[in-house]
Amino acid sequence: MQARLQCKCPDLLDSEMMIMRKNRRDLMASTLIAAAWLTLFLATSCSVTSAHGAHNYFEGKALQLAIATERGDAQTIGRLIQQDGVNPDTTFSREGGIPLLAWPLRARSLDGLRALLDNGADPNARIAKHMNGQLINFNNAMVYAAKMDDPRYLELLLDHGGDPNTRNSNRESLLLQAFLSGNQWQNIQLLVKRGAAINESQLSSGADTVLSWYTGRGGFNQAWWLIQQGADPP
Repeated sequence: MQARLQCKCPDLLDSEMMIMRKNRRDLMASTLIAAAWLTLFLATSCSVTSAHGAHNYFEGKALQLAIATERGDAQTIGRLIQQDGVNPDTTFSREGGIPLLAWPLRARSLDGLRALLDNGADPNARIAKHMNGQLINFNNAMVYAAKMDDPRYLELLLDHGGDPNTRNSNRESLLLQAFLSGNQWQNIQLLVKRGAAINESQLSSGADTVLSWYTGRGGFNQAWWLIQQGADPP
C-alpha cells in the first residue's frame, strides 16, 4: 500500500504543477489583453480631434473642453471644469476673443452648451480690451446665439441668466443681430418676452427701433405683435 501511494505522489505533483503553469499562462494572457485594451483606449482618447477646427483657437485643457462640448460629452465637461480647473468664463480663443461658451454654438451642440451652463458657465462672459483708445467688449455667446436659426440656444442661455439687452462689440442690440441675420423672428420674440428694451435705439447712436424695421418693410403682423408687447408706434 505504501509503495502504491509513493508511486502516485509524483503524478499528483506533476498534475498540480501543470495546473499552476496553465493558470499562470492564463493570467499573463489576461493581463496582456487588458494592457492592450488600455493602450488602445488611451491612444484613441489622445487622438480625438475637433471637427470644427478648435485647435486653431484653443490649446491644452481648454482645447479638450472645446472638443468635449462639440461631442456633448457632459461627463468630460464636468471633469475638466470641476476637477481640472478649466474656467469657461475666463477662457477665450487666441484670435477674436471668442468665449469657450460660444464654441458649442459653432458646433451646434445643444447638449454641449447645456453641460457648460449646468457646470456654472456664465452666459454673459466676454473679454474686454482697450483698442485705439476705446474699451471694446468682444462678442459673447449671447451675440452669437441671437444670430442662429435655432432659437433653443438663445433660450437656454436666457434660462441661465443671459442678458437680453446685451450689445455686440459695435454696441448694437441683440434684436438687431437677430433681424440682420435673416430675420430670426423667433429670436426677436424670445428676446422681447425676456425683457429686451424694444423702445430703445438698437444702434450705437440715432433713433432706430425694432418696430420701425417692420413697419418700414410691410411686416404688419410682426409690427402688431410688437405693439402688443409695448412697442411705441412712430
